[in-house]
Amino acid sequence: AEVSYRLSNRGAGVLRGWVMKGPARHVEVEAYRFVPGGEATLGRTLTDADGAFELALAEYAGPVLLRARAAAEPPDGARSGYLDEARGAVDWPVGRELLAVLPEFDSASESNPAVVVTPFSDLAWALANAPGWSQEAPVAAYRAALTAVGEHLGLEQPVESLLHARPADFRSASDGLTLDDPDRVMIALACFSEQAAGLGAAAFPENP
Repeated sequence: AEVSYRLSNRGAGVLRGWVMKGPARHVEVEAYRFVPGGEATLGRTLTDADGAFELALAEYAGPVLLRARAAAEPPDGARSGYLDEARGAVDWPVGRELLAVLPEFDSASESNPAVVVTPFSDLAWALANAPGWSQEAPVAAYRAALTAVGEHLGLEQPVESLLHARPADFRSASDGLTLDDPDRVMIALACFSEQAAGLGAAAFPENP
């Protein structure tokens, strides 16, 4: 089956995407020029209540590293957090980051693909940077790592589904008869959350 993902087509130079852990609200997303051996900031923004973000990146073409973390200055009265599948509304821990790499972006284009920052995009980053895992160039190594993670999850289109397709919303009803890649990613995220909640309850019964 084909995976359809939305494009960041609201004008040239706009990068759109989501931070999903489930939906991450009021989280800071910072974009960097992805240069091996160094990073240069391109811009930053905050996610909305559904985890969506838009970021204008002027006069740049190349790969983009995205870093999601608790906002230093969230909107008045708000806090960075996410809707956890196992525990409900949870604050985003200070110092916790999720990363993703968009392999190609062109500020002159109106059809740059959207990007999704999740624990799986971050896992692929860690795998791509593991000593001895790959001898490829950084972007190619990240693509290969996404493919490995996606195939492990049984995805039909690993890179597109992990990096560009918004996971299905666990709060929405499903007919349960068919599963596409966004459903599989949502289920995998929920399984991770349930496992983490169980381990936390066992290790820290006073404060799981």
